[in-house]
Amino acid sequence: MLSPEFSVEENFTGSKTGIERRCWIQSAISHSPQTLLLFLDAELYIARVQSPVVVQRLQQQKQIAPALSVYVSNKDAAARHFDYACDPQYATFIAEELVPWVLQQHPTIDPAQIVLIGLSLSGLAAADIARRYPDRFRKVICQSPSFWWENERFCSMISPKPPHAPDYWICVGDEETQCGVTHAPSG
Repeated sequence: MLSPEFSVEENFTGSKTGIERRCWIQSAISHSPQTLLLFLDAELYIARVQSPVVVQRLQQQKQIAPALSVYVSNKDAAARHFDYACDPQYATFIAEELVPWVLQQHPTIDPAQIVLIGLSLSGLAAADIARRYPDRFRKVICQSPSFWWENERFCSMISPKPPHAPDYWICVGDEETQCGVTHAPSG
């Protein structure tokens, strides 16, 4: 198996929000991907989860459609805790600024085939961003999302399922049974 390569690594700055984040873009195995996999927490997904290798293998085995993968940096620990704790500005940055930029660069991607992916605190962010922008994100993957944040406040923010709500895939380890969890700096 070939080692995955990133076709682009650059800083992207939102024109409305002024938020700047480094993005790594992994090309699809075909020249005309129709799906976008948008990973929050790039540093964790690239280095620890090794998602680029997994995504490439899944495409080669035809278990997923050819997909462009975009990995968005968490910048640093402070920004990670601020952005990923249901920040509306960060949601605007992702949904209204970053995604349109990616779609403009890759016109074969079907805007209805965008998958937003996060883990832990970025899993909370992915769920929140999709809640705010259900027409932008049709599928969301939340791996061990930090729904504990602010005494499970996210649960109170969810309304009954609207007709066009995204599909969520949430996975949590069977040993994640604690209540009242807190983590610095977000508490």
